[in-house]
Formats: sequence, C-alpha cells, structure tokens
Amino acid sequence: METECKDRLSIRLSTVMEDIGVTVELVNFRRYITRVREYVKTIMHMNGWKDVATFHFVGSQIEGSTTLGMDSDYDFLITDRGIFTAYTDLSEFCPLQSYSTFLYLAIKNTYSFPQCVCLQRVIYIGENILFPVSAKYFDMKRKDLSEHLLDEDGRELLSNEIVINNLVYPNYSLHSSGIVEQHEPALNLMGYADSVFCIQCDQTLPRDCQVLFERPKPGHWPKEKTLYKAKTQCAVFFMYPGNIGHTSSYDSSSRMINMDIRHPTIYASRQWRMSTVSIELLLMCDLDIVQMKTYVLMKMIRIQFLKPLVADRLSTFHMKTAFLFAIEKYPPRIWTNENLVQCVLFGLRTLRRFLKHRFCPHYSIACVDLFAEKLRVWEVRPLIAELTRIINSNLQCVYEINIDKLGKRLNAYRTGHDSELVSRSVYRLWTLSPLITCFNYIYLGSYDIYTNDDINQMELNFKRAEPEETE
Repeated sequence: METECKDRLSIRLSTVMEDIGVTVELVNFRRYITRVREYVKTIMHMNGWKDVATFHFVGSQIEGSTTLGMDSDYDFLITDRGIFTAYTDLSEFCPLQSYSTFLYLAIKNTYSFPQCVCLQRVIYIGENILFPVSAKYFDMKRKDLSEHLLDEDGRELLSNEIVINNLVYPNYSLHSSGIVEQHEPALNLMGYADSVFCIQCDQTLPRDCQVLFERPKPGHWPKEKTLYKAKTQCAVFFMYPGNIGHTSSYDSSSRMINMDIRHPTIYASRQWRMSTVSIELLLMCDLDIVQMKTYVLMKMIRIQFLKPLVADRLSTFHMKTAFLFAIEKYPPRIWTNENLVQCVLFGLRTLRRFLKHRFCPHYSIACVDLFAEKLRVWEVRPLIAELTRIINSNLQCVYEINIDKLGKRLNAYRTGHDSELVSRSVYRLWTLSPLITCFNYIYLGSYDIYTNDDINQMELNFKRAEPEETE
C-alpha cells in the first residue's frame, strides 16, 4: 500500500470520524444523556432532604469520547455526604452546611504513598470547633469505629478496608457468580458499569492538586476561565486505591505459591487515592471537535495495536494524559481537520517520550508516575517499538483498525467501493438508538428499543429527505 500524504489522509480520516458519530451534535447529545442519567440516579437515592448517595458519572460516556464500535461502559463514582465528608482545611468547615456523621481531615505524612492521603477523623464539639481525634479518645469497641485505626503518631485514621468490608463482602455471592467483579479500585456490574465509592472534598484542593495552576505553561490551553472553574468549582475525591498490599496466589498445576511483594498492610490500609476526575471532565468538555477526533483515534490505536502487547496495563488514562499534555504544548492553529494526522502524531510522540523516560506524570496531581505498578520493565521496549512504527508510517496503520470498520471506511473513500458499509445516516441512527432509548426510559418510563426494521425505515426516510452524499 503506497504511503498516502498527510493532508489527504487527514481529510478522509476526519470525514470517516464524522461518519461513525464523532460530531459536535452527537458528542453533546451523549454528554447530555449521561448527565440526565447521573441526575436521575442521584434523585432516586435521595432520602428526604439528604443526599443518601450522589452519583458522579466519569469516563468516555460523559466525555463523549466514544463510538458505537468502542462499546464503552459506564463509569461512576458514588459519594455519601450524609456519612462521610473530608476537608483539607478545617477552617472551611460550616456546621450549617455539613450534616455528615463522620468528618475527616486529609493529611499527608512520611507514610503517604504517591497520589494518596490519610483521612484523620475529627469531631465537631460546638462553636465551629473541630477536634482531631487521637489515641487518647479512640474507642475500638464502638461498632461504628471498627474501620478506624491508629498510626504511629497516635492519630485516628479511616481504613480503606471499609470499602471491601461494606461493598465487596456483602455482595460476595454476586461476586462469586460473576455478576459483580472487582476491577480495582472499581466494582463492575455484569461488565456494564464500573462503580467506585469515594469520599468527597469540596473545599480547597489538596496541595498536590495545585500543580495544574502553578506549573509553567504556554498559556493558550487550558483557558483562564477553565482554570478558574477547576480551582473554585471542582471537587476532589478520595477513593479506595485498590489492592496495593502484599498478595499471594496458589498455582495448583505447579504446586507453587506466588507472592507479589508490594506494601505492608499496616501502611496500605490507611491510603486513600486522590482523584481529580471532575477537573479532567471539565478539561475534556473544553475540547473542540478536532481535538475530540484526535483523542478518539488515539484510543482506537491503543485498543488495536498496543493493548495486544500489554493488555490494559497501558490504559486509556495514559492516552488521555499524553493527549492533554500535547494540547497544552502545541498551539491552537494546528488543530484543524486538514492536520488531523499530525495532531494524532503529536499525541503519540508525547506518549513515546513518557515511555522512553519511564515516567508518565499526572496532568493535575504532582509527584505521580502513572506507569508505577502498571507497566513492567520488559514491556516498555515493545511499546516504544510499536509506537515508532506507527509514527514513522505517518499513521498508515489506521487502515488496519477494525473498530467501527474504520479501515474499511477509509478504503471505501479511496476506492469508491462501499457496498458492505452502512451509510452515515444509518450509523448515526444506530448510535442514537441506545441513547434515545435511555432518554425515553428516564423521562417517559417506556423502554422501546429500535429494531432493524425501524432502522431500515428511518434510512428510507433519510434518503428521501436528504440529497445523496458525495465524497
């Protein structure tokens, strides 16, 4: 196959991305539907005036960075501010606005892991006074304090094992049957949705989360308005970090015990991972459509070419991080449909640079290596080699992508033979069908699903109403 010039491939690639639903209208509609689901799920779990559970949808669906062929699941965080609330500064506590049973102060010490904090319990004793609990006042016999522990300095901390004991073990029968699986730190329900229990912090961002506002940047992106919203309106979540302690497993075939040495349980159980998903969502919603096409293409490249090498140890989040740093670095004038191939190459080169340095910084949290405890040493070189092959070919690999039949669609535009492919109108209807079905269920209580006959009839209506599409 002859190498195609970047400009021509960019135009064709941009058109195909629109064919499979990466358009302003569909991205915004997907975000809207997911926001509605988020709101309705929260309302359904309200008890009087208290929010018993608040749902925060995150990931591809609410970002709009997915397609029908990518089949992205729904990810959401669950917070319960009626029980848990955390602060980074106790002076921000307002008794009239807080109704939580347990209050915590986020602290970092010499035993804190990267991207993690400890949560020290505090007691409200009246007159706007919060009292940090120490060993002198710690009562282990209280059942409601069974998930608390003392550190070396005598401070009472919340153990992250509360998530396992109250969410995983109660659903152990479902877990054993495969209905519920633990995808650390999330629980996955029937392969459809990943949920993570979190403790929300609405006030001042932790010190490590200030890096986005303090590090030197070219200045064109993120915009000043976006940064102001991120600093004043976005919450930080403290979540269960997954199994970061020692683990062991028995291989019956070889009769050997495998030990994975990580961190002692006494230290691992007190860690709560910081998450800035609300800031990340704000940044993703600030992208233009060309940048969204770039990101979706990077995700497809990961699934098609990089995932077979290292599975999900190189995750979508690594791609997103490299992509965000690329947008921050390169000026707005390059992000055009005519330059789409080069935009993807910028993102892939950023990721390759991180791999060569064996270090992937977090975009909004300081002192974090996203490769740590993910990629193995011997897996880095094959990833660099594959990325180099893709980059040196000027993205000719897109003809090999099977997701949404992207490669076949590109070939169809080049050869003019597209008899096996459905039209853009039908593919849009296929994309809209589950979204509209969800919308009808939420608002109307009906659960009508569009059949193939419905789709075909809609296609006929579209063909009668619209002029024929030309290349």
